Amino acid sequence: MLLTAFVAVSLSFALSVQAAQPEWAQCLPGTATSQPPTSAPTSAPTTPPSSTSQPATPTSNPGQPASTGFVKTSGQKFILNGSTFTVVGANSYWVGLTGLSVANMNAAFADIKNAGGTTVRTWGFNDVTTPNGIYYQSWSGGKPTINTGATGLANFDNVVAAAKANGLRLIVALTNNWSDYGGMDVYVSQITGTQNHDFFYTNANVIAAFKSYIQTFVGRYVNEPTILGWELANEPSTSSGTCTTKTITNWASEISAFIKSIDPNHLVALGDEGFYNQANGPNYPYQGSEGVDFDANLAIKSLDFGTFHAYPISWGQTSNPTSWGVQWIKDHFTSQNTQNKPVILEEFGVTDSQASTYQSWYSTIVSSGLTGDLIWQAGSHLSSGNTPDDGYASEAGVCTSLTGRGQSLANLDIDLHLSLSNQHSKGSNMTDVPTLRITLLVCDAGIHPAYTGMASLPFVDELDWSTVDALLITHFHLDHAAALTYITEKTNFRDGKGKVYMTHPTKALHKFMMDDFVRMSSSSSDALFSKHDLSASLASIIPVSAHQVISPCPGVTFTPYHAGHVLGACMFLIDIAGLKILYTGDYSREEDRHLVKAEVPPIHPDVLIVESTYGVQSLEGREEKELRFTSLVHSIIRRGGHVLLPTFALGRAQELLLILDEYWKKHPDLHTVPIYYASALALRCMAVYQTYIHTMNSNVRSRFAKRDNPFIFKYITNVQARGWERRIAEGPPCVVLASPGFVQNGPSRELLELWAPDSRNGIIITGYSVEGTMARDILNEPEEIASVKGGTIPRKLSVDYISFSAHVDFSQNSEFIEAVKAPHIVLVHGEASNMSRLRSSMQSRYKNRDEDVKIHTPRNLEPLELTFRGERVAKAIGTLAAQPPKSGDVLSGLLVSKDYSYTLLDPRDLRDFAGLTTCVVTQRQKLVLSVGWELVRWHLEGMFGKIEEGVDKEGLPTLRVMGVVDVKQASDRELLLEWDSSASNDMIADSTLALITGIDKSPASVKLTSHTSPCSHSHAPTHPHPHADIEDTNAAGGTRIQRLAMFLEAHFGEVEFHMPDSEEKTADEEPEEEQEPTLLVRLDEANAVIYLLSMRVTSSSESLRKRVETVLDMALSTVSSLNETFTSGSPLSGEETSELTERDKEGSGAPVDLVEHIAGKSPDIKDPAGVAGVDEDKGAKKADVDTAKDTAGKVVGTEGEAAAGEGEESESGSDDDDAILEVHG
Repeated sequence: MLLTAFVAVSLSFALSVQAAQPEWAQCLPGTATSQPPTSAPTSAPTTPPSSTSQPATPTSNPGQPASTGFVKTSGQKFILNGSTFTVVGANSYWVGLTGLSVANMNAAFADIKNAGGTTVRTWGFNDVTTPNGIYYQSWSGGKPTINTGATGLANFDNVVAAAKANGLRLIVALTNNWSDYGGMDVYVSQITGTQNHDFFYTNANVIAAFKSYIQTFVGRYVNEPTILGWELANEPSTSSGTCTTKTITNWASEISAFIKSIDPNHLVALGDEGFYNQANGPNYPYQGSEGVDFDANLAIKSLDFGTFHAYPISWGQTSNPTSWGVQWIKDHFTSQNTQNKPVILEEFGVTDSQASTYQSWYSTIVSSGLTGDLIWQAGSHLSSGNTPDDGYASEAGVCTSLTGRGQSLANLDIDLHLSLSNQHSKGSNMTDVPTLRITLLVCDAGIHPAYTGMASLPFVDELDWSTVDALLITHFHLDHAAALTYITEKTNFRDGKGKVYMTHPTKALHKFMMDDFVRMSSSSSDALFSKHDLSASLASIIPVSAHQVISPCPGVTFTPYHAGHVLGACMFLIDIAGLKILYTGDYSREEDRHLVKAEVPPIHPDVLIVESTYGVQSLEGREEKELRFTSLVHSIIRRGGHVLLPTFALGRAQELLLILDEYWKKHPDLHTVPIYYASALALRCMAVYQTYIHTMNSNVRSRFAKRDNPFIFKYITNVQARGWERRIAEGPPCVVLASPGFVQNGPSRELLELWAPDSRNGIIITGYSVEGTMARDILNEPEEIASVKGGTIPRKLSVDYISFSAHVDFSQNSEFIEAVKAPHIVLVHGEASNMSRLRSSMQSRYKNRDEDVKIHTPRNLEPLELTFRGERVAKAIGTLAAQPPKSGDVLSGLLVSKDYSYTLLDPRDLRDFAGLTTCVVTQRQKLVLSVGWELVRWHLEGMFGKIEEGVDKEGLPTLRVMGVVDVKQASDRELLLEWDSSASNDMIADSTLALITGIDKSPASVKLTSHTSPCSHSHAPTHPHPHADIEDTNAAGGTRIQRLAMFLEAHFGEVEFHMPDSEEKTADEEPEEEQEPTLLVRLDEANAVIYLLSMRVTSSSESLRKRVETVLDMALSTVSSLNETFTSGSPLSGEETSELTERDKEGSGAPVDLVEHIAGKSPDIKDPAGVAGVDEDKGAKKADVDTAKDTAGKVVGTEGEAAAGEGEESESGSDDDDAILEVHG
């Protein structure tokens, strides 16, 4: 059994490919029937085609304003108005041919536009012999008639108009190589009376007819910039077998020059599949068999850009279509670079594994620098039904989701999903972590040691390796790293941008291990890879150090930590957008003779993926284990036997050698007993161990510092010569460490078969043994063992098991799991029974402690989905961080996101701290109304409250709504809306526009403007809107305070207004807050005081205070207008309001008077600085205060009577009024 752990993390708004309903099948290349070669018959010149109506003069699109600028080329780029224009989008050949309404045309194009598309390729032809439905040219008796009516070219006018309305550009093909919608064969059969397809390129009469159609169709749109370019044909090719590639090249040169002669504005392309004409081409699309030579055609001066298609399966490239397509794209970029012209992949498709294939192809397009791409084809769900689908269709949005050109983050509160698929068994390990931006990390890629060839690999086919960004290898053991070379060299891994990471010691030892692996497997017919493949794979490995933070892709980092186990082994702490995953690999928490024990990372991860090799087994301590081991070896020697220690060349072997060498040193009676280390590989690797002593434990480092190299052994001999096994086996007692550790073959297996019949001999299994290997089978002490040469051999030698595998046992594993403190634990690298027992034991522990920890043991490839809602913290920097904010302060600025980290800064600091610049988009909207200016203002006041009024720099009367949207009177019946675009400003503008356009239909407008004489609604209302922010001082005070007081009275009963007497007391005599006007709320025996400037509530009763605060918040929101509550813009400047209407001049003039502050401003909302041009005299403010007192006395007194003493005027309030301007409740 294999263990393969897949960990997938992605953002919850990732898009997916959806299948549409099949309705139509395109005649793909290779499906058309080739005709036998036929000579061209002699024919009379054809009659020029007639039209069903008068020839149309070249016009721009009917009924639409002209688009801005024609798309041009500059080198390998498309250019529009001096800037790069990116061609990305889809094919929609059917949009003008299937009888769609204009609304459905717009809907189909809108889907492509919303998916991030800029360009659509469509058909500009439909040749029929029986006119019916939509068609552009009909044929009868060899004569063509062009249909310019509603079912013909006028219908294509609608296609152009719909594209323009959605901001798209069109690439229009003028005929078809295939029989769908007429195409070339209709011209040939009608004019020549034959079925010789290639006459379309060579027959003069056919060419003349085609030019005539071009003259009418292309000429119709000469001045229409919505057309990006013309294509001579869809997928032109030859089929006679006698034509060379020059046939199409010469034809393309002639036709493209003809188009340029009548239409110099638009670009021209061939529209071919991009086939090459190479003498030794590797396969069909490179061998010129379709009569196409892409490089020769791209060199034609009158062709502005190149096109190619990609249908590898249809072209017979079925073994690995994704990889083949990647190379196909790269080859065409090379041609693009050579000719210095734009080249686009304008058709491509597969019917299986669309998402992974398109991801790989899109990635190659972007990384190579290819100019553009158009998917075949986009699908939409229209009111008329689903659009045509030939099996390749993808819902609109797939282009954007796979290219990443248009994705947006909807909000900062991201859901992270963790998916994991696991294989229950110790063996190969593979963990992959995909994230946003189509990122994939893979941890470990090993083989199953009990199998060979393809059977030993993990589930490699379950993953598109070209999408992998990084492969993380924890250590050099075969079951964790041996499949690496196969993945990098035999899959499509190289088609992507994947990198391989491992520690420095692991890379050094991996090379030796794999050299030996290739040598042992090279003689087998099912060898996975060659030595050359290994060399290429090793070159791609990037070595890293422990505790080094690596970022393999944006938003993702990983940090290696020491794992013990073997030299160089590490565990990986992976951080994906703040979600932390710790993958342990194989690890040991016990320090042995040369390795440090595994570290506990200082950060608690969200998910722990941990090995469960030994389940709930408890192993001996190191000292007890070493004592038992040496005693057992010594006893076998004393009885005259041989000791076999199967071990792998690297890892535990070095630990056993250190133990034996030290034991022999302490026992002189053993000095004559040889210890053999049967591994040339181990001898070569000793240099690596000596190089990386600094990564080992303190014991080894201290010995080395004293010039005592522990890896220079005194009592151990390395055996290299061939044939030593039988010689040693027949010699005196000895100890042999032989590889491989699983005793499947090699020296360890040969010695076992030689020594098995002798009871004096013994074998000691010192490591974990995988099911299905001889090391596991012999632990059952069978009477006979199978021989690699066939037959059986009696087993009489002793069998013992002492684990030196350097895996954690239950006590160590459980201790580590609890120390890590992850809320989710995923058990891997263990047999199902061991994993189940470990889970049960750990769950019991957590349950007893009432801790909510989830433990997961997914089966092979079983998805495990975990959802995490993480906190996002934005750091304020620059100007915003200069003064630390106080509690309750509101900070505003730009939120900048990069790699899932967020920074809040002042827009002025954007260039310095983020290297970015900003711009302001000012939007303008003109509209014509049949109502007057005053009626517009009346309605705006009703909706938004106070409206600032003045004139702009050009002298136009202006109303400013909510401080951000200017409504200007451009003429007597024409309004101009102008605002700086933002999310909030756009909403205000939308609501303003909706309100204004409905004024003339409003019943209130009819009532206000009804007169005996017939006229439009142009008369101003004679009274303010009841919901307006009244500027008349007397009315304002009464209305605002009355609203607030009535609201509070409705909840609490009696409410009294108090105004401090400024004549009798000064600020020095009383605290500042006691100089504020207040409202006194009485409820039963308790009172609460509301200070109306600071909006602070005090009361001896805590419960009453909280109730009053809650009701006060609701009251302020209720009595305030939209303008008062939400204004975020700026008032009209003094320059903009040099002249004011008489209405403003006669008003109170106080931008923030006491009455408005009390009754119209909610807490924490700061007022604008004031409307420039309004007189801010203190007398007006004094009047406001006086009115407030009078009004309050009238509205809050018991049973409507004035409260005593509340109506007196104050003559000394003006200085305090100035202070009020600086206070914003």
